[in-house]
Amino acid sequence: MLSMFARRDEGKELSAMVPRAESAGQNRAGPVLGGATLTAMTADHAAPVPQAAESKTNMVQLMAEDARRRAKLLTTSPSVGQYLCHLNHEMRNFTRAETTNAVIGAAPAEIQRVVRLAAKLRGRYLAQVVDLGNPKRGPITESDIRDLGRAREMYEEIDRGLAALRSAIESGDLDLEGTRS
Repeated sequence: MLSMFARRDEGKELSAMVPRAESAGQNRAGPVLGGATLTAMTADHAAPVPQAAESKTNMVQLMAEDARRRAKLLTTSPSVGQYLCHLNHEMRNFTRAETTNAVIGAAPAEIQRVVRLAAKLRGRYLAQVVDLGNPKRGPITESDIRDLGRAREMYEEIDRGLAALRSAIESGDLDLEGTRS
């Protein structure tokens, strides 16, 4: 995701750090050890690495180069605000694409049926609440409370779904058939 903030030169530098396997024996870049060509990571990436005495010097140079590369990466990295803005944009795009792929067309009549269903479930829930207060009714049992809880959960779940539908329609994630955007 952060690749959009990187510069094009950085990808080439990082790929040059990975040793390439070549044919056994000597090649243009230097001696082969274990299938990998030993090369110093300099600007041209082609200088042979001396075997023994200068290995510590080369290691220090490699570490310094790595530190410079990391510092350069930090200067080109996005701020937290830029990252969050990009993340929100990606979330909207992914949500819109997944909604379009998952919902095979929604008609206003279907949405109205969901609204009617939510109203019906809310009415049933409220009727059960009022019924518990009826003076002709005996004491409240655990099954009454379970039924009341189930009715509330059903209503709340449909209500949340309806709110999600409305939000998707308002944001443009869900297109309604027969309507203009």
